[in-house]
Amino acid sequence: QFAASGEVSSRAYVALELPLPRLPLGYHRLEIEMRGRRHQGLLISAPTRSYSPHPEMRGWGAFLPLYALHSGSSWGAGHLGDAARMADWTAALGGSVLGTLPLLAGFLDRPFCEPSPYSPASRLFWSEFYLDIETLPEFAACSAARRLAGAGAFQADLKAFRKAALIEYPAQFAARRRVLELLADFFFRKDSPRQQQFRSF
Repeated sequence: QFAASGEVSSRAYVALELPLPRLPLGYHRLEIEMRGRRHQGLLISAPTRSYSPHPEMRGWGAFLPLYALHSGSSWGAGHLGDAARMADWTAALGGSVLGTLPLLAGFLDRPFCEPSPYSPASRLFWSEFYLDIETLPEFAACSAARRLAGAGAFQADLKAFRKAALIEYPAQFAARRRVLELLADFFFRKDSPRQQQFRSF
């Protein structure tokens, strides 16, 4: 039956509606023949509600990209510490879900930078970009890393990162990497229970 008509780029179009019976859930093949030509399409009959073992219970939660969840303690973009605090806050209000975009390792180095979470360099590892560096045990024990992070120039960079309207991934990644390289050197320099756990992993 006729639904609407219009013109796009000097071409006339007509929209028709085709009432369908109630279909079983799943994938269906729709085939229409008009003026001697046959057209096919995929039709998906999906449930109106997702499965729940307790349908009478309704839950809620929050979703936001981790990079946007920055706080006064983050180094520009949000990190896993911010996510933990957001999860605690959501749970305290009765929420049971905290969702975000993929946190897989990506291409964040110069000259090529692809910050999209859907273009990962690896699907096996999380991105070190989102580490809460100042809460790492090695940061508390490594004077060189603390000295670098506390330096005036480094703190000026962090202040600029926090105030920026957009996230400059290469610059923020380079700043994090400078500290992480010191922490990695400190971590692997001598044997420790955490290093044994890492090697076991």
